[in-house]
Amino acid sequence: MKKLFTLLISCSLIGMVGCSGEEITKKDPKETSSEEAKKPKGKEEVDFPEAPTDPEEIVKQPYGEKMQDVVMKVKSGDEADIDKVEDIMKDFPAEGLSVEEMFNGVVNWFALDYSEPYQALKNYEPDFGKYDIEKKNDKRKNVVILIDSSGSMAAKVSGGQKMELAKEAVSKFAAGFPEDATISLRVYGHKGTGADEDKKTSCSSDELVYEPNAYDQSSFEKALTQFKPSGWTPLGASLKSSYEELRFERPSQYYWI
Repeated sequence: MKKLFTLLISCSLIGMVGCSGEEITKKDPKETSSEEAKKPKGKEEVDFPEAPTDPEEIVKQPYGEKMQDVVMKVKSGDEADIDKVEDIMKDFPAEGLSVEEMFNGVVNWFALDYSEPYQALKNYEPDFGKYDIEKKNDKRKNVVILIDSSGSMAAKVSGGQKMELAKEAVSKFAAGFPEDATISLRVYGHKGTGADEDKKTSCSSDELVYEPNAYDQSSFEKALTQFKPSGWTPLGASLKSSYEELRFERPSQYYWI
């Protein structure tokens, strides 16, 4: 570009001489070269290829232009020239680049090859044998049914007494779970009365009437006959007891009736 510019100027000067007929003093070529050498040189424009952003494309990305040689030295144990990486980084033409251009450049120069770890992870098959853990998740359920037997359940509603209707619903509900499900029934508020003097007794009344087991209709129906509407409503205590009992078991589902 500079030579082209000099050529154009020279041509212009020749044209001027031809038109004016005047002589122009020629400069010594050495002086011209010296002056040009003193002028600051512009930096070359850098156009890096667009770096991949899609995960599948990233793992296909090869080593960067500058990084491959460094990695080979590390793998061979030759650490003598590894410190020169800093010098390579200093040579990176960051000045004047946008953030996107800089990102493309860093990837182009310093990218690592992820294909080896990617394939290792892709083909990895965990072995749980030594931990005595089954590979398949245990999808069986722990079902905890909490039923309110406080005094309010003695009230009449359309269709009958709240307590009786709740027991019928619980019975049908429990029968609908898979055969391998573990079911338990916990009742609360079934002791004492609604009187203030019985509040402490009633609020601590929380009992497991059907211990965790597969559903058995006869045993479950019998458990439902062991309580009737009585006192206050200690729902919080019942939930806490259920949680503490099954916290280390399979994932549990809690149903409040």
